[in-house]
Amino acid sequence: LRQQRIKHGAINLFSVERSFVLDPDGHPVAIEQSSGDVAHELIEECMLLANRCISQWLAEQGSNQVFRVHGEPDEDRLEFLTRVLGLYGITGIDVFDRFGLQQVLDRLAQEPPAARLVLNFLCLRCFQKAVYAVRNIGHFALAFSHYVHFTSPIRRYPDLIIHRLVKRALGLADYQDCEERLPHLDAFARQCSFLEQRAERAERDLQAMKAARYLSDRIGETFAGVVTGAGPHGIFVQLMEPGLDGMVPVRDLGDDYFAFDPDRQALIGSRSGQVYGIGLECDVLVVAVDVARAEVTLTLA
Repeated sequence: LRQQRIKHGAINLFSVERSFVLDPDGHPVAIEQSSGDVAHELIEECMLLANRCISQWLAEQGSNQVFRVHGEPDEDRLEFLTRVLGLYGITGIDVFDRFGLQQVLDRLAQEPPAARLVLNFLCLRCFQKAVYAVRNIGHFALAFSHYVHFTSPIRRYPDLIIHRLVKRALGLADYQDCEERLPHLDAFARQCSFLEQRAERAERDLQAMKAARYLSDRIGETFAGVVTGAGPHGIFVQLMEPGLDGMVPVRDLGDDYFAFDPDRQALIGSRSGQVYGIGLECDVLVVAVDVARAEVTLTLA
């Protein structure tokens, strides 16, 4: 199943999940990292197959659906990714082609941890968010022409909608009045997409607060980091070992005037020519933490 998806151009991004170990008072005392093992991958492939088959079957029955769709990557961000890849010596690959993106991701597995983190992050930024919709544009990352969420009806409302549509298509008596009109399904799809994204934002906010609280006990400590972004006010650095983020304000970058270059996504010193941009590895010191705002301030060590 995995090989068939890859053969058709599926994009599998590298990811590491981090979770906080909490003490009895809810204070984070450690960070655990985990990545999917073969058992999780097996379950995932079976779920993907079920979702795809159900969508194809509903299409054969002539039924309307609430699809899970994923559009093509943003071209401007792909162009920027190409430039950054060139800085790492990865050239001659057409990232505007899905099979080219596959080659890039395969290559990243051979890169050092900092480079892999940055380049994988930039790849992820190129992609649009997957959403629910009644108009089927396919799922780019999975390389599926038909795809729905079906396997989790007890925790996701879109899956429950699909279960009802399947029972209606099967002719079950209690489901012949199931809502199938496109305007109504479209309203469901838009609301489910909105609520999903709101939940994701809430989760990110909570993770950021836990990260700030964890680092509040480590003020004065030095960590190896890598720059993941820049803006007019400073550079954003991810700490390699804990995988947490902070910002080095522009005032701490040195005795120079640093201007933000949006094309390079970097701060550049007007006198020194020093460039602080994506991919730069640096040691940073934790100098201040605002837990309520989930803000971590760093400085170059």
